[in-house]
Amino acid sequence: LTFLALITNSTVNPLPLPTNITQINSQWTIQPEQWSLNNLINGNITEFRTKLYTGNFEQSGRYLCDVTVNIIRPLLSVIQLNESEVEPYQPLRYSSYLLSNSTATTDKQIHFYLLHQIRAQPDFDSIVHVVINPANCTSDINRSELNNLLQQNGNEWAFHGIDNEIGTRLTRASEFVRAQLLGDIYSTVCTMYVIAEIQCTMGPDFYDTCDV
Repeated sequence: LTFLALITNSTVNPLPLPTNITQINSQWTIQPEQWSLNNLINGNITEFRTKLYTGNFEQSGRYLCDVTVNIIRPLLSVIQLNESEVEPYQPLRYSSYLLSNSTATTDKQIHFYLLHQIRAQPDFDSIVHVVINPANCTSDINRSELNNLLQQNGNEWAFHGIDNEIGTRLTRASEFVRAQLLGDIYSTVCTMYVIAEIQCTMGPDFYDTCDV
């Protein structure tokens, strides 16, 4: 489940979040009260109160404040895993989501979060910060429309030649990687530069970090 949200009613003013998101090397997590995820998906929950942490609240994250999370619809993606799946995607696959702050998008490069696509247990959950320079993409689409294509949330990318394994996941050490946009009639392939891996946890419980 992926969605955009507006944070309001913080118990700390100003809210201790970064204003320059072109260099995000930290993770923020929320710890809401228990409620039905289905109610959020079907629209019965439009906002909720939660505790905000820097770092993973399950991994000694530091409590910052209480906030209200206001859900922006439509939801970006809702994917239900199939227990019958036994093989992970091959090759390595991530979905991209635009960093929408105005400081994160220029004519020369676009900042994204990549979320690793989970298909079969145990798999791993990873969030990576990357940039794409559209000039380093090959595509049959008109160049004036390429940026709009790249900035569509939920785009799926395949990294051919890289096995979909925890040891070959994208990290800062990956630096420049080449990826193909899936489901794309324009045969778009782009070079991405990996700025940082924000977080990675191992399935099936997704508690232990990938570096354990």
